[in-house]
Amino acid sequence: MDELEIPFRSDGVRADLSCLVLRAFSRFEAALKQANYAVQQGDRLIVEYRRFAADHETTFKPGELSRSAGYLVSHPPKRQRKQGDKLKWCPMEPPPSPVTLRWLLDSAYQVRNNLFHGGKWAPEIRDPSRDEQLLNGTLDVLRVVIRLNPTVESKYGDIIT
Repeated sequence: MDELEIPFRSDGVRADLSCLVLRAFSRFEAALKQANYAVQQGDRLIVEYRRFAADHETTFKPGELSRSAGYLVSHPPKRQRKQGDKLKWCPMEPPPSPVTLRWLLDSAYQVRNNLFHGGKWAPEIRDPSRDEQLLNGTLDVLRVVIRLNPTVESKYGDIIT
């Protein structure tokens, strides 16, 4: 087995689910850019997902979320912090009531960042019992928010893979 495949053997997370989250976010961010939800800051193009959330907060219906997305609300993702020489998980800000689109997107982005930037792999702070539920909840949030904007929905589907 190739050494790059070793982590996918025993980490407890389905590789197909992890890859789907990363691909869905990639397409979502590309669609946001094409729908003018991005700003140039120096040499970086920054996706403005919080502006998207603000623009669509009034049309967002939390009732359209599945039970999986509800897991994000009842068991929010955590943020990794360094305290001295040790890594630890810290809670995110609790969800408002009723839950807002911005909070849900912040949560989905936190799950994506934990996955992509390696936060979830540190052995001393892993909590594999939550992983699949957080990934599924993130996908459910993306399914709902993509449909909030016809341009984003169209661009998401039009992106060449």
